[in-house]
Amino acid sequence: LPFHQGRALLRNALYKLGVSYFSPFNPKPPPSRSKNPPSGLERPRREAELWRRPETPPTLRLGGRGFSFQRGRWAARRERRAADVEALQRRNRRLKAENRRLRLEVDVLVDMMTDMKLEAETASSAAGTRPRPRK
Repeated sequence: LPFHQGRALLRNALYKLGVSYFSPFNPKPPPSRSKNPPSGLERPRREAELWRRPETPPTLRLGGRGFSFQRGRWAARRERRAADVEALQRRNRRLKAENRRLRLEVDVLVDMMTDMKLEAETASSAAGTRPRPRK
């Protein structure tokens, strides 16, 4: 019996026994499937979670510098210095003070308009005439 034929016979016998000794490729069995596969209703939600756009771009710090992934590219992030933060806080306080002043002015003007309208109505009722409707 030639060598290659004897090897083939041995391989066939081992294969029938469930042993694949001579095979250089011996894959592992596939993992067993879960007993409760996800329902069809869960799939769109899971896909939405996987493909949703993040509210904030991913960030990375290398060598003390910050980078963020925006529009498909890594861009260096501009770090705010303490002086910038202080300047923004001063501007914020100034704008809040201006906002309070403007609200007070609006309140005073509304009070003045109410007083003028009340005076006009009392004057017209005393004279016996009705105020003209506005157009």
